[in-house]
Amino acid sequence: MDGHQTTMGEPRLFEDFRLSRASEGRRREVGVVTTAFDAVMAGDLTYVSTPITSGAVLYREMDRAGVSTVEELRADKGYFYDNVIRPNIQTADGVARDILGMKGGAVIAPAVFEARQLDWDQDAYMALWLDVIERKATRIAMVDGWEYSNGGAEEYLQALLMQAGRRDRSDIEIVDQRGDPLDQTVALRLLAGAVEDLLGRGFVPVVTATVLSRMVGLWAIVTAESDYGLASDTSGRRSYCPSGAYFLSFGDNARFRTALRECRKAFDAGCALLPESETSNRSSAAMLPQGSGEGLVRRAGRDDLAAQPVALHGGDEAE
Repeated sequence: MDGHQTTMGEPRLFEDFRLSRASEGRRREVGVVTTAFDAVMAGDLTYVSTPITSGAVLYREMDRAGVSTVEELRADKGYFYDNVIRPNIQTADGVARDILGMKGGAVIAPAVFEARQLDWDQDAYMALWLDVIERKATRIAMVDGWEYSNGGAEEYLQALLMQAGRRDRSDIEIVDQRGDPLDQTVALRLLAGAVEDLLGRGFVPVVTATVLSRMVGLWAIVTAESDYGLASDTSGRRSYCPSGAYFLSFGDNARFRTALRECRKAFDAGCALLPESETSNRSSAAMLPQGSGEGLVRRAGRDDLAAQPVALHGGDEAE
């Protein structure tokens, strides 16, 4: 894949994801680290999205240890590292090597990066990796179990937003850990299954439910643009141009609607966890990335598609 990458010197807007409330020092730290990735020149770069402290491994170990909260499992730091973090890192390393062998190019395996000595929190890590995905990755490989990871779900959504033309680049592939294209209907079922499973275990998977809601909302908005010619914002200054990969990833609307009907119970249960502003009639202007006040589309001199909100409950859009 001969992909475009954002070049050195182009404005960086990563802080609109996670760092709007961070200190100036923390923003500088994240900015310095991201420049190291800017120094990598690769026409084909795969980002391996993998859980580190969560994922399916975490919930399996909670069942095995007979605990009901993550905090209980984390209380024994050695056990947590040996049975959750280490297996996740080993899996990520294996997938990264397999992808390198299959696809060539360069591979980023974020599981080996850690900034604990700098006391980075999840917002700082996600600000870094979401920025790297947008600026550098021409492919993202989702490791099995990604739907059980808050970070993995958000990274998937970031790549999907790119494909849908809502970011500064749209040329990115989304594949599974075997290197096969990850169909949106498959991702929909995975996320819905994770929401249903976690709710059944007594957890409140707000982030997973949010990503699921936004994934469906994005599909409805892109479909409306495609079907009714709503291809520019209200000022007429910006056209949204989804990549061919976005449309190929759900094949046709009938197949996606079928998958949504099959997942409707889990989808509705997830939406019940979210505020009305997240699930009511909305445009992409109302779908806020986690921890920020920005919409789906970068605000660098752009307006958003706000005149045609799409209903997610009732009507054809969500059938």
